[in-house]
Amino acid sequence: MDFNDISQLIGSGKPALVLHALQEWEKDFSRHPEPLVQALQRHDAKVIEAALHLAEKYHPVACGAQVAALLKSKNALIRRLAVQAMVPAMGKPALDALRLLFVDEKDVFVLASAVTAAARLGAGLELVIPFMQHPDIRLRANAVRAAASLGKDKLPGLLEPFLNDNALRVQNEALKGLATLAPETELEKLVLQRLNSPDAATRAATVFITGELPLSRRAVFLINALTDVDHRVSGCAIRSLAILRDPLGIRALIEAYLTTPDAAQAASILRQLRAEDGERIVAFADGVARPVTAQPLLTERVIQAAANQPNWEAFLPWILGAANRKEAHIRQAALKIIASQIEFFRGNISPLLEKAENSGDADDQAIAALIKWKAGHTDGLSRLQNLLFSLKSLESEAALKILQNEKGLIAKKLLAEAAARGIKLKDSAEPVIAAFKLPDR
Repeated sequence: MDFNDISQLIGSGKPALVLHALQEWEKDFSRHPEPLVQALQRHDAKVIEAALHLAEKYHPVACGAQVAALLKSKNALIRRLAVQAMVPAMGKPALDALRLLFVDEKDVFVLASAVTAAARLGAGLELVIPFMQHPDIRLRANAVRAAASLGKDKLPGLLEPFLNDNALRVQNEALKGLATLAPETELEKLVLQRLNSPDAATRAATVFITGELPLSRRAVFLINALTDVDHRVSGCAIRSLAILRDPLGIRALIEAYLTTPDAAQAASILRQLRAEDGERIVAFADGVARPVTAQPLLTERVIQAAANQPNWEAFLPWILGAANRKEAHIRQAALKIIASQIEFFRGNISPLLEKAENSGDADDQAIAALIKWKAGHTDGLSRLQNLLFSLKSLESEAALKILQNEKGLIAKKLLAEAAARGIKLKDSAEPVIAAFKLPDR
């Protein structure tokens, strides 16, 4: 595709063709700004978004005037996208257009992006101050953040009133702004005051940003918050410690994961841990007990981690020990890992299945049969079929649950036959754990 073809495609006005032309432009003609300027004159938001990204990346100066012109668009989304793309290199046209935008703009989403752009472009504190009292929480919080950047000579007085704002998001922005100026001792006092608040929402919001503050003891504060009775607070501590990646904090997360009786908190921690934390989990567990004699909770958590970590081999002693535990749920969790890694275990599966095959538990029988089948033992498939079409509902459901996770043709045929015979799982409504959301209040 040559340069003229790109111009023609952009001139067609058809969004799909324009987007394709912009892709080709970036490959071969990114030195030439003219097609970008042309694309920025379109009226489709997707086209504008793509063109703005390229303009900011390759030609902010040449495209500055056209980006500024987009602030007059009747489409609020386009105005917002243009504001978000503004950078200092776009110069006076962008700065003048942004100042004019504040005069008549009513859309709070555009304004929320505009006050952020004002800080980025150094447009002046006077543009931002009126929005620090706006009823919209997002806009007010962004205005406080922008004011912290534009009004450094007016700190701390400019931001201190917002530490008592009704919205925690605004309080946090004020706290972060003051953190750039306040001595660490004063900042620590302020943070501790909020962490000891009787209001759980205030504690959660403070924990949420503590990891971003310049505090030498921030990891200690976050570790202490792991034991807060309110899930919002401990959930924020988990997130912040995982982002901070302080060695002491990661160790605390692993300890909490392996020992807390709160299954929801343990699941939240496990989602935040990384692949390289697998060996740390094993090392901590090894320091507490041996795999065969460990307390059920510890073994259960180690096996859950093994099932979710890519480096499952680090957990091998615990998997082998759990395969013959007396607790059925732990045993079956370990056997499912063995089934998923059958190439590794194929040569010596009999000792691993001994407890399951002799337990009389239908779920044990099903997973043991699956492992035998996947290891090449034909009697495993026969046993699984017998369980699937058994007159005992527990046996048929156990086989059905096991087969539903298999992708092979034989498994699909068995499932289809079971469905034709009316064999299905009973409805089981598992509790849904709501995702954590930082409260606005």
